[in-house]
Amino acid sequence: MRANLGYRTEPRLKSAALFIGDQSTPSDSVRNDGLFAYTASTDIPGQEIQLIASLELIKEKGWFYFLAAIPSTLTAYMALFYIRRLLSQSSGIYSDVENAVKHKQFVLHYQPQFNVVSGKVSGVEALVRWNHPERGLVYPDVFIPILEECGLINSLTDIVVDKAMSDFSEVSLSRPFHLGINFPPGYFLVKDRCEKLISHAEQLEANGITLGVEITERQLLSRQAKSAISHLRSNGIEILIDDFGTGQTSLSMLESTPIDCLKIDKCFVDSIGHDSVNVPVLDAIISMAQSLNLSLIAEGVEQLEQANYLKAKGVVVQQGYFYGKPMEITALKLSE
Repeated sequence: MRANLGYRTEPRLKSAALFIGDQSTPSDSVRNDGLFAYTASTDIPGQEIQLIASLELIKEKGWFYFLAAIPSTLTAYMALFYIRRLLSQSSGIYSDVENAVKHKQFVLHYQPQFNVVSGKVSGVEALVRWNHPERGLVYPDVFIPILEECGLINSLTDIVVDKAMSDFSEVSLSRPFHLGINFPPGYFLVKDRCEKLISHAEQLEANGITLGVEITERQLLSRQAKSAISHLRSNGIEILIDDFGTGQTSLSMLESTPIDCLKIDKCFVDSIGHDSVNVPVLDAIISMAQSLNLSLIAEGVEQLEQANYLKAKGVVVQQGYFYGKPMEITALKLSE
């Protein structure tokens, strides 16, 4: 170091200097606290050594850090791109769903319910589909959560009810027939909606069709909602518990809510023919409903073995792909 002070013999250094008190060597050295200067104290008090990086070293390190930063920078940009894209898509789907409600871009398909004794279709469950102008049919598991989050689920239900009434306006049957529609619990809190349902039920009844309100036991029904449901039932509307056995409050709901029918969830039907704990539960549900004089509809029947087992247990109304997939009103065979 002593030989190199003040001289540029090391390509990585612009200069080196020794400071002792107020003196320095080389004598014209100036203390520098810049970004590319390094000062270190020696073991001797008052003595410091200063090193200043050369332009070559600065360029070398600059390129090194620049190239090293490329992967992390690209990663950050890509992450921001995908986040922005997801947010844009999310915002787009919300806007699309709101627009769909505004312009009523929904259609109904009907799941046939087959009476195994009469051998005829005894009812249907109305299932909503979003007829997206670009994506085609979109299923409710995509748009229902968004509508619930946006507070538009009741508006969708209004559309479903109106379309069902339109679809069945020209249908007249002499045999008993059931039209089931799913309802959110908050729908019954508006008196005008309940009165409109009663009016619709009277129109349907004149054509031999009984309107059924389907609610799930997972829904939390307020006292007001239960009172409204009781009012609907007293005016000829059937009350059904959908997906029975999958919620937390089955028995308490039976005690507090006036109902006419239990719909057995597909998960119990799927257990038929298998060594499953759901089979005894299925049998218990059937036995309980029969002891309470409640009607039963089995959902998700896809195999002959399931159909026969349920028939033997007294479940005469069944729905599922074994009898037919959800279809448009024009494809239903409702003739006598």
